[in-house]
Amino acid sequence: MDEGLLNRLHDIAATHDVSLSHVIRRAGREFLNGFIKPLPEALRESGMSQKELAAKACISPQTMSRIVRGETRPRRDTARLIARALGHPVTTLFPILHSLN
Repeated sequence: MDEGLLNRLHDIAATHDVSLSHVIRRAGREFLNGFIKPLPEALRESGMSQKELAAKACISPQTMSRIVRGETRPRRDTARLIARALGHPVTTLFPILHSLN
């Protein structure tokens, strides 16, 4: 981990009187939420249910549910299937994919 980032995380932990591991876990959850946040909105706008989207994207309803709830992040191929099924560019729904190239 970058030393400057680690120092900033230590500062945040000290400021809020929490452990460093708590700050890192929280940052990870917020990162994951930022990764999938547009998906629930796009799903609502589409008028499809999660189950319908899962069928159209050729993935299991359980997997779709976990992705929409933010419990897991999709693999690139799964993200592309979901984006295609919703008619959105993959980088609009999953912007982190663009930065991982």
